[in-house]
Amino acid sequence: MKEDIEKLIKETLKSLDLKVVDFVVEHPVDLKMGDYSTNVGIKTGKAKEIITHLEAQPPSGVERMELAGPGFINFYLSKEFFKNSLEEIIKKGNEFGKNHNLRGQKIFIEHTQPNPFKTFHIGHLMNNTIGESISRIIQANGAEIKTASYHGDVG
Repeated sequence: MKEDIEKLIKETLKSLDLKVVDFVVEHPVDLKMGDYSTNVGIKTGKAKEIITHLEAQPPSGVERMELAGPGFINFYLSKEFFKNSLEEIIKKGNEFGKNHNLRGQKIFIEHTQPNPFKTFHIGHLMNNTIGESISRIIQANGAEIKTASYHGDVG
C-alpha cells in the first residue's frame, strides 16, 4: 500500500505540474493520524491542491484522507482493505510473504556457539533465536541455507 500511495502522489504532482520532490510516506506514531501519512504537502507548499486531486480519484483501499498540521496528508485505510489483506494471507498460508530475491544463492550462517565449559544462559538462547530467525528469513527469500553452531573453540 505504501508504494501505491507514493506512486499516486508522484502521478498527482506531475498532473498538477508540480516539481516531484523527495517526500516520505510512513506509518504515523499516533494511529489517530491515519494508517499512512505523508509530508508532500509541506515539501511542495500545495497540500490543499494535492489532496483535492487525490480525493477526486481516491487510491483503492483508502477510506478517507485528511489534511493535518502544516501540510501533512493522512490516509485512512478501509475495512475492506484489511479484510482483503487477511483473506490473501489465509489463502497463501505459509507461502505468504515469501519471494525469490535470493534464489540460487547458497548462504552459510554460524550462530549461538556456546562454550561447553560454562553454564548455558539466556544470552545463548537469544543468539540462537536471532540466528534461526535470520536463517529462516533468508530462506523465505529463496536462498539455500546451511546453519551451524560450533560448541566451544573448535577453529
